[in-house]
Amino acid sequence: MINSIKNGDQPLPRVTQVSIAGSTSTEQPPLKDKSMWSAQEKRVQKIDRLAR
Repeated sequence: MINSIKNGDQPLPRVTQVSIAGSTSTEQPPLKDKSMWSAQEKRVQKIDRLAR
């Protein structure tokens, strides 16, 4: 989670929530959520997975 905040250019609360959800739930998020993510949120999610 610290990595996600460091690498995020704009640390928005929504991005933080996505990071927390990604690290506590399964590797694959629901598709309907994934399609609504911004490019930055996807990047944070990818960094979060690599960090684990």
